[in-house]
Amino acid sequence: PRVTQWLAALPSTGRKEAWRDVQPTPPGGQIVKPIHKGKEPVSQQFVLFTGPTAKAADLATELAAEAAGEILQTRLLETLREAMGATYGVNAMVDLSSKPRPEYSAMIQFTSTPQQADTLWAASQDVIAALRRDGPTADELQKFVAQSRRGTEVAAKTNGWWMGQLSQAMNEERPFTDILGWSARLDALTTDQVRDAARRFLDPSRVARFILLPENGVVP
Repeated sequence: PRVTQWLAALPSTGRKEAWRDVQPTPPGGQIVKPIHKGKEPVSQQFVLFTGPTAKAADLATELAAEAAGEILQTRLLETLREAMGATYGVNAMVDLSSKPRPEYSAMIQFTSTPQQADTLWAASQDVIAALRRDGPTADELQKFVAQSRRGTEVAAKTNGWWMGQLSQAMNEERPFTDILGWSARLDALTTDQVRDAARRFLDPSRVARFILLPENGVVP
């Protein structure tokens, strides 16, 4: 009865709706933006690599991009936290999207003291350059594949994982049968694919770096 009263009674004009792209295009080039706010002697850095892609990425490329982000995060943790002792944690990820337009975004985020902000970014650039140049080691790739397999095997036992996969397939207009190929895609992933993904999606010519510093902090 409520559906009949409140939904079926809504007027219809017969108009056909269509979405339009209102999302701003990410800026190109290199951007550095220090922001001075707050009193706490802590620096937070958010680095974003963005750019267009020629077409929507296939599932193999999406997996290689994910691997590049995971391996980059591990290397940054080993360098910035364990070797330098300069940060508590690092987040890194690479994401590809097809709508509203084919594009990529890769994110790195970490905290430090204001005095170490530039030093940590310089060290991060070295880590990124090495991954783009040489790609991951065989051990790094094997570890990523093993972790992803375990995680997916557990997640695939839940309705939420299937609902997310079905929704993504519909949104990207991919056949549902592609969902079942996740294990084969992991088996087929190579170090060269991950290296190529790092070169494409961690492009130093298209990076924006935002640094939050205390109001009386240093300017990078």
